[in-house]
Amino acid sequence: MDQLEADERKAKELREAEERDKKELRDAEEREKIRQHELSVQRLERNIAEPSQSTAAFKVSQAIKFCPKFPSDDDMTAFLQSFEKAMLVHEFPKAAWTKLIHRQLVGKGQKVFAELSLDSCMERETLKTALLLAYA
Repeated sequence: MDQLEADERKAKELREAEERDKKELRDAEEREKIRQHELSVQRLERNIAEPSQSTAAFKVSQAIKFCPKFPSDDDMTAFLQSFEKAMLVHEFPKAAWTKLIHRQLVGKGQKVFAELSLDSCMERETLKTALLLAYA
């Protein structure tokens, strides 16, 4: 019985050690994510480009800051022209444009976005056409 208890105790200690190791690893990964985020914020504040920025490194949360706001005069044509120019100037991937534009839509634009199918919302030209029709 003593050997069985000793084996069980040893197994329990191993499981606890593994759990501690996993927790330390998760904590270290979380600290690294926080550090990377703080560095990104500092780069944005200082207007320094991210190192080796590519489409794989594209982050919607950072890019949204560079999007024009929807005008109070409901001029969808001017807004779309301004939006597309901003996307091209900042070299944002076209695949991400619809992820950025819906955050700027208000009123009728948000309603159009909500009523379109998911596939239509993700198709830039379909979304653009629907928005222009709604504001025509």
